[in-house]
This record gives sequence, C-alpha cells and structure tokens, in this order.
Amino acid sequence: MVSVNACGSGTTDLLTHEERWDWPIDPTQFRYPLNLLLKERQALLALGPRRGSCGRFTKRMTEDLKGLIQPVEAALKATGIDTRRTGAVMTIVLMEVARRQQPYWRWTPHECVTTLGQSTTQFIQCHQRGAHARSPLIAAFYLLHLVQDLSQLGLYDRVAIADHIFGSSRTGPVRDLVLGSARQWGYSRYTLMHLNSVLCEALIINHSPRLCDLTTAFLDTQRNRCPHQARREAWSGLSRVLANLGVIHEALPHGRKAKTRVEAQVRETGVSPRWAYVVNRWFHTSTRQFLSRRNGRAVLMKAGRWVALTRPRLDHPNQWTREVAAEWVAAVLSMKKGDFCQTTYLRQGQQGLPISPRHKVQLLSALNVFFRDCQEWEWIPRRFDPRRAFAVPRMLLALIHPNPKPLPDDLWAKALSAGLQLGAEDVASLSPRWPTRRFYPIEMVRAVAMVWLFSGLRSDEIVRLRIGCATTKVLDEQRGKTVCLLEVPTNKTSRSFVKPVDPIVAAAINAWEQVRPQQARFIDRKTGEPVPLLFAFRGRPLAPPYLNHTVIPLICTKAGIPRHDRHGTITSHRARSTMATQLLNSPDHPMTVFELQQWLGHRSVSSTLHYLAITPTRLSESFLKSNHTYRNLRTVQVLIDQDVVLSGDAGTQPWKFYDLGHGYCRYDFFEQCPHRMACAKCSFYLPKGSTEAQLLEGKTNLLKMRQEIPLQPAELAAVDEGIEAFERLLAQLRQTPTPAGSTPLQIDDAKTSARESGVQAGLPETSAARPTST
Repeated sequence: MVSVNACGSGTTDLLTHEERWDWPIDPTQFRYPLNLLLKERQALLALGPRRGSCGRFTKRMTEDLKGLIQPVEAALKATGIDTRRTGAVMTIVLMEVARRQQPYWRWTPHECVTTLGQSTTQFIQCHQRGAHARSPLIAAFYLLHLVQDLSQLGLYDRVAIADHIFGSSRTGPVRDLVLGSARQWGYSRYTLMHLNSVLCEALIINHSPRLCDLTTAFLDTQRNRCPHQARREAWSGLSRVLANLGVIHEALPHGRKAKTRVEAQVRETGVSPRWAYVVNRWFHTSTRQFLSRRNGRAVLMKAGRWVALTRPRLDHPNQWTREVAAEWVAAVLSMKKGDFCQTTYLRQGQQGLPISPRHKVQLLSALNVFFRDCQEWEWIPRRFDPRRAFAVPRMLLALIHPNPKPLPDDLWAKALSAGLQLGAEDVASLSPRWPTRRFYPIEMVRAVAMVWLFSGLRSDEIVRLRIGCATTKVLDEQRGKTVCLLEVPTNKTSRSFVKPVDPIVAAAINAWEQVRPQQARFIDRKTGEPVPLLFAFRGRPLAPPYLNHTVIPLICTKAGIPRHDRHGTITSHRARSTMATQLLNSPDHPMTVFELQQWLGHRSVSSTLHYLAITPTRLSESFLKSNHTYRNLRTVQVLIDQDVVLSGDAGTQPWKFYDLGHGYCRYDFFEQCPHRMACAKCSFYLPKGSTEAQLLEGKTNLLKMRQEIPLQPAELAAVDEGIEAFERLLAQLRQTPTPAGSTPLQIDDAKTSARESGVQAGLPETSAARPTST
C-alpha cells in the first residue's frame, strides 16, 4: 500500500519556502599549478611534525605555502569550524603533500580516500592525530570537489559533515521535520539514528540541503547501493516520510530491484525469450488480482519449459494448436513434483511425487485464461477454443471435493488461552539476539492475535481493517450480553459488511487504538481510496505474512502445540475454518449454512462448504435422533424391591414396579403389555396415592433402574403427535386384553356398573376412571 500526503500547513510552508542554496566557495578562484613550486618544496622540507602539530607555522612558511593553504583555508572557513581544528586539518594536508611531493588537487580519488581514511581508527593510525580533524577534512575535500563519492569512506559522521557543508541552520530544520514525523509514527531511537544518518547522507550526495531536490529515483539508487540491511531499511523509511510530507510522489516499494531482477532471471530460466516476453506482457496487461497474475505467470513459465523441451520450435503462443494443447493436458495429468521447475528445491522426500488434483486444475486453468486473453486482445490468431482445449477432465473434477481443515478442539482451546495471555515477554523472545527490542508494540500484536483467533477473517482482511471498525452493542442489558460488530473491508468475494464477533476483539482493538501513534493514510489496494489503517506502524501497514511468520508461531510456542498437524502447517486460514466448524456444531444454538455464508463473507454456499466439517459428536447425535432403531425406544424408570428379592418371596409377591407417573405397574413383563403407553388400570395397577404405594416409596432398600421399551408405530405417534393420536391408540386397544385377562372395555363396564350400584345404594357419585397415558 502507498501512503498518502498528510502534511500540515507548517510543513507545507517549510517545503515551499526553502531558500536556494549556492556552493559556499568557488574553487575556480584559486590557481592550481601542476607541480609544487621550489619555495613550496623547501618550506615542506622545513615542516616537521613538532612545528606543525597544531598548525603553528612561521610567517615566512605561511607565505611560501600560500598556494597550498588558501583553498583548504577557504573551505574550512565555509564550514565554520574552530581555529584549533583548522590547524590540525592544515597540518595533515601539508604533511601528505610533503610525503607525496604533489599538490593535493593532483591526487587520484584513491589517494584522497587513503588520506581521509576508511574509518576513524585508520585515520588516527595514518596521521597520528585525533578523530576530531577527520570530519572537517572530509568537508573541505568535498567543497573543493576533490572527493565526491563518500561511500568509499566507510564509517564517517554524516550528520557532522552535513552541518559543516550546508550549515546547521539549514540542516537543523530539515532534520527536525523528518525525524519529528518519523518519531510521531512510533520509530525507536535506534531507527531514528539510522534515519538521521541516511537523511544527511542523501543531502550530501545530492549536493543540496533542500528536501524538494530529492527524488524517488535518487533514493532508490542509493538504497540499492547500500550493502547493509539496517541502512537499506532506513532508506525505505526515509522515502515513506518524504512521501507523507509530499516531497516525493510515492514511497519506495519494499525490497530491492536487484533482487527482483535476479528473481526474473531465475523465473525465466529454460524459457524461450519470445514466450517469456508474451507472458510478461500478459502479466502487466491483465486486470486480474496480483496474486492471480503472479501464480498464473509461474504456471505459464512452467508451460514454456515444457514446450521448450518437447517442441523446441514452438517458441511463441501463436504457434500453439489444438494438438499441442491436448499434449499439455496429457502432460499435466502425469506430471510430478519438480517437473519443469526453475529450481529443484523441494522438501526432503517430495521430489517425484504426483501433484495434487487442485494443482493440476490450476495448470490447466492458467493456460485457458492466458490463451483466451491473448485471442481476445488479438495478440494471436484464433487457432482453437481454449475453453474446450484446456477443459478439466471429469475424472479430475471428481477428485476435488470440500476438504475443511479445522483444528482439533483441544489444540484450539490451548491456542485461545495462549492468545489471551500474550505478554510483552513473549514478543521479546522472538529475537534472541535483541531480547529487549520489539518492532511492534505489544498492544498491536495482541490486537492482531485476538482478531485472528476470534473473528474468522482472511489475512488480507485483517491487515486492511480501519480505525473505528469495532463497536460494542448491548443485546440484553439484564443479562449483560454484548457483541462486537466488526466492519470487514471489501474483499475478493463481497463488499464491505458487518459481522458479529466476540467482545474480546473490541477490547483488544480499543486498547491498541488508544496507544497507536498517528499514521498517514494508505491507499487501499482493493478500493483505491485513502483509508486510515488500523494495523499500521512507523509509516508502514502490517504485511499479511506477519500473521503466518510471527503471530501464529508465537501463539503455538506459548500454547505448546505443534506448528504442523495432519492437515499441514497451521496458517491464518485454519482459524477461519475452525471457527466456522465450531459455529456449525454448536450444541446449543448452531448457525445454519446460510448464516455462516454471510458471516464468512462468501458469495455462494459452495464456497462455505469448503470450510465446514461436521464433528463426530454432532453426527452421532443426529444419527441417534434420526435412526428408527433408536427412535422407537423409550426409557421407563423401574423400582426393584430388594427386600422381597432377598427374602425369597419374589415368586409370590410383586417386586418390580414400573413408574408410570401417575402410578406403578406390577406386571413383570411390562414391555410386552399392549397397554403400556395407555394404562387401562387393571389389577396390576397401583395408584401412587394409595397406602401401598406410599409404603413402597418409603422403603430404603429400593434399587432404581431405567429400562428401554420398544414402541410400535401407533404408540410412537401417540408420543410425538399428541391428543388425537392418543385417542386413536385408545380406540385400537379397547378390545385388547390386559395382563389381568379383561379388556379395557370390560374394565370400564365393570366400573360403570359399580358406580350405578353405588348411586342406587345412596353412595356419592364418582367419575369413571379413564385410561391414562404413561
């Protein structure tokens, strides 16, 4: 992403009103004879280390050496150094002239560098003088145009030399402006030191103390010439600050162009130049996403190596025919790992193994897109139809199916616990060489970890979150239920949307926003608009690889879990699949597939299915509920009177009592009774309110058990469908005998006769007992 100019009015005034700077001295005003004069040679012979150690020359010696002294003296006067160091610098120059017997303006660049020294230690050993004279001497030689490439001087005080050359009144405000912006972004003192040195070096090499004279091309050249990683990063940091100040149009991209050129040479190894030219042209012309174009270019280079080995004469895409396309499809189906690659670097044991079906589809789809675009843009003639020529075979499509890769619940629980307990000591442990240094603040690292663990976002979405993206909403004030509404930026499959996540995410994001240094706005690579990125620090947005290379290994190490499992390496996308699977298999309120589709931000349900895995626990529960074998079983509580069993009276007295809810059944073969679901209250029935039932329940030596009872379809309908089905069951059992021998109809008639006899005898009328559902 590119930072956007966000400089203030004070900054703008400083940049627009930078005064013109002229070279402080005119070297052409002095005479430069080719050789030393006679009087100069005699004066130099009289010059001894003792006499000239502090620049104390006699009047006659000063007059004889006037031609050698005046240019250096004018340059030192322009630098504004004190008299003590002027004498020491002059002594070093004259002693070197005497040793070489040649005026210093005739010295070669190598001789000048030798005089200045490639380090302070070498300078002291060479001249037997203090280090305080080196910076003024370098500034004097610079102003006299005796040395221009200061990179050969090795280590030198660039800040002091810039002050000597341009004056601290000019370099001071410039340094304050640049370092102030960098300090506001959160740069450490160590990084600011390198940035200060690089800024002064840029002004020196550019021969101007004005920031507006710096260009992106100049900064890129200097960064590529720098051999040290820390200083290359400082050059990149300087470009970001200057871009934010509006000095240059855009900051330098991360990395070095030299590395890009080497990668291009390796990538095009074994490929025809004509084929590589068309492929690179397609890469820069296509409107697809960068990752898609980059992956497609790698596949096209592989195809270029294949065609260079099998058909060397076909060095251009316009020579491909339907026959060549068919041969490529056949080659892909039998291709092995390492075939037609620009490098043979593979993990141990991977060379020669078959490639995955998905990779085969990618090899065919890339050629399909490439030839279709080339024909559509009229780069090549239409010799065949790419859609049909590179169509994926059915047998290959049959091998591709959703393969969710969620983490096991125990490992995920450990990862969540480790993320919640993440501390500053854990982040510092990432760099054993510098245990006290951290690039990102712990609040930012913790916020990134919480978003990864609890939001189910893609890595690209995480790094593109904006400030103020998390808001807390109260769902139930009485129960204290809250949820975090997280605004997800535009992604590859959907527009920006809001998704509910755990409130822990909002707490971590708010903690980071409170300490986050002010940063410039960055251009969103999806929408092209300037946005305030949440995860940005030191003028640079968070890179997507930071999750896989730093945060996830950090959490795995703290949790004590391996980086790899049976599905492969634990990456940022594994959390997305894990959360989706857990929400689908929630035991209380599982989310539907369509709800998960919106929560994940997918365009179609088919994409969501690649993230969902039904756990064995939920599958078993659904099986038990759906299976007819288990669905037709019900359990009933049984009381065993152990006193009767132990006394040996189980053959004559009831000892097994089935709890019907409203009473007990004493029939030993209760599971065979046709009236078990609608008790007809025969002689085996014992009401719970009776004295005998109360005595039974009062016993202490009772054994409580549960017994499964198989149900018939009519009984199952009575349980599941309600009153109407229960009435139909009663009607079916009216003529069925009970274990006592009589039918429910006979029992009802007997009770009705007994009630009528009681009414005739003057007894109170009682309601007839009706069969009751168990």
